[in-house]
Amino acid sequence: MRNFGHVALLAASALSIPSLAFAGDASSPPLAWQHGPVNAAISATAAPDGSVGGTSKLELDTAGLQAAVTGMIVTSTSRDTGPGAPPLVQAVTDSGSWTRAQVGVSATATGPAGSKIAITGQDQISQSVTPYVAGSTPQTLETQALSGNVTATLPLNPKLDAQLGAAAAQSSTRNASLGGTDASHLQTGDTQISTGLTYRATPRVTVDGGVTVERQDADLDGRTADQASFSYVKPKAGVTVTPWNGATVNLGAEHAVEPLNGANYMALANLSDRPQELKIAPDHAWQYRASFNQKVGAATIGAGATQSVSGTATELAPVAGGQTPASVAMKSRQKVTIAVSLPLEGFGLSDTQLQSKAIWQRSRVRDPVTGQYRRASGEAPREASVKLTKDLPGAANTKIGLSGQLATTRNFYQVSQTTEIRTAPRLGAFVSYAPGPVSMNLSVDGLMGGAEQFTDTLYNGSRNGAVTGINAHKAGDAHISFSLKKKM
Repeated sequence: MRNFGHVALLAASALSIPSLAFAGDASSPPLAWQHGPVNAAISATAAPDGSVGGTSKLELDTAGLQAAVTGMIVTSTSRDTGPGAPPLVQAVTDSGSWTRAQVGVSATATGPAGSKIAITGQDQISQSVTPYVAGSTPQTLETQALSGNVTATLPLNPKLDAQLGAAAAQSSTRNASLGGTDASHLQTGDTQISTGLTYRATPRVTVDGGVTVERQDADLDGRTADQASFSYVKPKAGVTVTPWNGATVNLGAEHAVEPLNGANYMALANLSDRPQELKIAPDHAWQYRASFNQKVGAATIGAGATQSVSGTATELAPVAGGQTPASVAMKSRQKVTIAVSLPLEGFGLSDTQLQSKAIWQRSRVRDPVTGQYRRASGEAPREASVKLTKDLPGAANTKIGLSGQLATTRNFYQVSQTTEIRTAPRLGAFVSYAPGPVSMNLSVDGLMGGAEQFTDTLYNGSRNGAVTGINAHKAGDAHISFSLKKKM
C-alpha cells in the first residue's frame, strides 16, 4: 500500500508543470466493434486550488450492454484546501499535500421484459501529509478503499418495478509520522442490503420508496477498546410529478448516512487520554428535498432545496495538548440551488449560450469549543458562477467563452485558531475546438481578480480565550489548463 501511494505521488508529480498541465492523445489505435462504438478520452488539468491531475475513460456501448473503465489521479500542495482534498486536510488549514488515485469499472446489462442488472466496482488510493495541530510533526495518511455493488431491477407489472441491491466496501488506512515508522493501522468495512419499489401511478406521477440496512465496522490495530460497529436503517420515499410538458417536480425524504472517515476515527482513537464524552461516528441526518425543473425550447431553469435536521457533523474538538476530530450535534442544514441555461438569440446574440448557477447554504452545528451553534467549518454561505459560450463565426467547430465566479467567504475552525478565506470575484476565459472525434480545450482561470485573502485569528489556549494575534496574507495567480480528448 505504501509503495503504491509513493508511485501515485510520483505519477501525479510528473503532470505538475507550474500553472500549466498538458494531455496528449494517449488513445490506442482505432478499434472496431461490430455491435457498438468504443469511446476513449484522456485529459489533464490544473485547478485554482493548486491541484493538478488527469483523468481517463474507456466506454463500450453494445447491444444490451454498457460498460466503462475510468481512471483518475490528482495531487495538490496548497494552503487552499478545496473540496477535492481529503476531509482531514480540509479541517486543518496549515500547509499540507495530498494525492488521490482511483480506478473504477461499471457495467449495465438489460434483459428480457425490461429487467436490468448493474454492477460497479472501485479501487481508490489516497495519501495526505498534514499536521493534526499547527506546529506538530507532520503525519502521513495512506488509505486504500475497495468497493462494489450490485443492483437488479425486476418489472412486476407494467406499472410496478422492484429493486434489490447489495453493496460492500472495505478500507485500510495507515498513519505514521513523516519519515517514521507505522503508528497505527485501521481497517473498516461497510455492508448494505437494500430493497425498493417504483410505482408509475399515472403517466405524470411516479412514486418510489425503499429501505436500506447498513452496518459499518472499524478495527484499529486489533485493540478491543478501539473496535466499533455502527448500524443504521435508512428509509427513503419520493414522488416525481410532471405537471405539464417540460416541467418536473421532485419531492423526497430519507435518512442519509455518510461513510465513516478513517483518518478522523484514527485521530481520536489514538489519543492515550481521550475524554469519554468525545465520540466519533458516521455523519448522518434526516434529509428532506424538493426540486423543480422547467424546459422551454433550448432554455432550462432548475431550482432545488434541501433541509437536513437531527443529525451529526464532524468538527475539531479540544483535547489535552491539542485537538481532534469528533462528532457534534448538527441542528439543521439548508441548501438552495438555482441553475439557468439560456440561449441569447432573443437578445441579439446569435449562437450564444448563458449558463448560471447560484447556491445558498446555512448550517447550525454545536461548536465543541464554545458550546454555541455556528456554521459548519469550511461552509461558504453563498456561491455563484456564470458561463458565456459563443460559437466563433467563421471558424467551424470552435467555441469561445467567459466564465466568472462571485466572491466567497469560508471560515475554518480549529481549537485555538480560526481561518477566514475571502476569494475575490474572478473572471476566466476559454476556447475549445472540436473537429470530428478530436476535441481540445484551453482555459485560463483568474484572468482578472480571484485573489484570496487568508486571515488567521489566534487565541490564548482556545477560542474561549483572548485574541493573541492576527496573521494575514494574499494568494492567487492565473491557472491555465489544456485538455485533448479523442472519441473513437
